[in-house]
Amino acid sequence: MFFKSFSALAMAVGAFAASPVLGQDYSEATANEGLVLINAQAANALGFTGKGVIVGVLDSGLDASHPDLAPNLADVSYDANIQGPVVRDYDMHGTHVAGIIAAARNGIGLQGVAYDAKIAMLVPQTGPDDDEAAADAAIASVYARALDANVRIFNNSWGFNYYTGTPEGRARLDTAMRGQIEVFRRAVALDSVIVFATGNESQSQPNTQAGLPYYFPELQANWLAVTAVSRTGEPVDYANHCGLAAQWCLAAPGGAGGDEGIVSTVPLAQGGYDFSSGTSMAAPHVTGAVAVAREMFPAASGAELARFVLVTATDIGAAGVDPVYGWGLLNMGNMAAARSGLGLELAANAGWAADEGQAVLIQGLDARLKARGASGAWGAALGGRSRHDETATASQAEADTLGLAAGYDRALGQDARLGAALAWTTTDLDEPGLANSAKVESFTLAGYGATTLGVLFAEGSAGVHRRDYSFTRGSLAGAAGTVLEAQGLSATAETDGYGLFADGRIGLRLPAGQAAIRPFLHARVSHQTLDGFNERGGDVFNLAVEDVELTRYQAGPGVELLLAARPVGSASVSGDLSVRYDASWGDSDYVIDAAMLGAQVSGRLGELDDPVTLAGGLAADWGALEASLRGFYVHAEDQDAHGASLGLRVAF
Repeated sequence: MFFKSFSALAMAVGAFAASPVLGQDYSEATANEGLVLINAQAANALGFTGKGVIVGVLDSGLDASHPDLAPNLADVSYDANIQGPVVRDYDMHGTHVAGIIAAARNGIGLQGVAYDAKIAMLVPQTGPDDDEAAADAAIASVYARALDANVRIFNNSWGFNYYTGTPEGRARLDTAMRGQIEVFRRAVALDSVIVFATGNESQSQPNTQAGLPYYFPELQANWLAVTAVSRTGEPVDYANHCGLAAQWCLAAPGGAGGDEGIVSTVPLAQGGYDFSSGTSMAAPHVTGAVAVAREMFPAASGAELARFVLVTATDIGAAGVDPVYGWGLLNMGNMAAARSGLGLELAANAGWAADEGQAVLIQGLDARLKARGASGAWGAALGGRSRHDETATASQAEADTLGLAAGYDRALGQDARLGAALAWTTTDLDEPGLANSAKVESFTLAGYGATTLGVLFAEGSAGVHRRDYSFTRGSLAGAAGTVLEAQGLSATAETDGYGLFADGRIGLRLPAGQAAIRPFLHARVSHQTLDGFNERGGDVFNLAVEDVELTRYQAGPGVELLLAARPVGSASVSGDLSVRYDASWGDSDYVIDAAMLGAQVSGRLGELDDPVTLAGGLAADWGALEASLRGFYVHAEDQDAHGASLGLRVAF
């Protein structure tokens, strides 16, 4: 009964004359075209290969001498027929399944989905084909042994040929599956992930084992059912659909028969490699992906891993979770994107946007450093826009800042001025082409001053910010093309923090007729702190961001032209124009650390080119009243910014 059930689930095909893995276009990584379809290479490229993970495979055994399997055969493998280690395959089926999961990457043959994982082959005691009770006890026994050995991921490319939701399927729960149900409950209680093939009888419902959570909902969170598509993603007519198991079901490459099947390992006596097709081949692709996910997220629960594999699948067939393909086609490219830290780019961009909003305020304060005459109070409206190109680690971003500032400054003789200001700014960040946005609202207390001593001058400003940050990630890294993306899933969060800045220039004032030229050195230090926060609403993609401390430094040379005041009507008008270059260092790549499903991830904006800043302004003085207009433009190859401030000052 038991091994016959394996044969029913796998459509084995005869040996091929020339192994495709040894052909002219041979590549160990792509010999199994199914790995290409599921984007396994994306996870491998990040270093995730299933290393350190043991996968239980309940099957017909394997050829322990096979060079692609021997390196990855776990010591806890067990053959109940000989009550010892697994050395042979009774049916060829288990060797094929094991190779899809974890054939070694060793320069020969082919590689598995999780080529550094270990296979714990579990071979139950055989019995009469019609003795379902004996088969049930045999299955439960090897499962229990594996659980005792701390195996927590199980592939099941087998099943009884009774179908979920049918009277026959329900009847077998009591007559032929009591031992399995008990051990499966124990496995779930121990936080295991159970993967089952749906079967190959062209049915609209999966076999009973794949659909067990339909009867026992407590199993669902840790259960995965797997139907099949061809190795290039086309429909196949043999695969049982997800049916009533749709909520815990997805599709993977199972082959389309003949030499369109999935190539994997077979016993050396049968040629070493061969094609086979069936949901038996689809399930181990998913199980290998679960092993890779376990390496990605070692602290995640089994339920979280199963959910992660489901929700990163590419939606195929009818839109949404459908009765044919469930959540869609396994996509390890999405798994890799989620784990890569790309989701943190929004927080990194928000840190950049906070500094850009601060720059708009500093430019507004510069107008006060040029003020003339008696002491007075002033107010100003501020605005600016900044953008940077896409980097290797972050999307393009645009930041729009609006603000209001007010203050008081006092003239200290002809050559010095001190003042204080209060300001409010809000900076809205968008990532063009993505549904991601952030907002930074700042409340600032600042001081500023300027002095001249002979031909020397110094001027600057400094301040402290109280900030509120909010984030919305509607384009979730790892959710591209998924059911959740189509449903508009988004992750949101709010947090607060503070910032500090100091900006100054020191240089020479050189008279030039009715003007003055001022060569100078400029320096700025910007510090911001964000309190840690937890996203919500983003399902498994939610991030838990740690406290953030960012300090950025800028410095460089510049030159300024000051135009002496001249009468224009009833006003006295003066102006200035400067250009400077700034080099940046410190936390100018805005690294953000967080956790996803308990695993540490890091995101960053990446280094931007050093900018050149052109700034200038005009001031009109009517004695007791002064109006000022300033503007600036910042440019580098990969970023630019511009803005303006309009101020009014009353002297008294």
